[in-house]
Amino acid sequence: MKPLIAPTCYSNIEYFEQEKLVLCQQLWNFAGFATDLEHYNDYLCKEIGGKSVVVQNFHGELRAFHNVCSHRFSRIRTNNKGNGALQCFYHTWVYDSEGIPIAIPHQQEFALGLEESRKSLKLEQWLVEKCGVFVFIKKPTITLA
Repeated sequence: MKPLIAPTCYSNIEYFEQEKLVLCQQLWNFAGFATDLEHYNDYLCKEIGGKSVVVQNFHGELRAFHNVCSHRFSRIRTNNKGNGALQCFYHTWVYDSEGIPIAIPHQQEFALGLEESRKSLKLEQWLVEKCGVFVFIKKPTITLA
């Protein structure tokens, strides 16, 4: 009987990288407990397939984003969980529940006053679902037309 996975795949780094992308990011992954996200601005972070993802409570609605600032690509959240605005510690950009920057220091210098400009800096959003007290996240599937 032929094995489903070739034995060489278990130690092949390219296979592992592909597996992280497909299996870890495109399937539902346990992110944490809803009890850690009960209050406005509660958040938790999770590593999924090599990407840091933040799940945050925005007035009772859970949203998840790639935990990387769209300005200088630093991590927005550095703690595993806590409470506070979705604000990058590096240059203090603040993001709304859609992942769009709403507070940018010296915004006039960046010419980012127009809503279209700010929307182009939107954080990559992930899907969030609750099952009882469990919170799950996954990267949205990209469909090509």
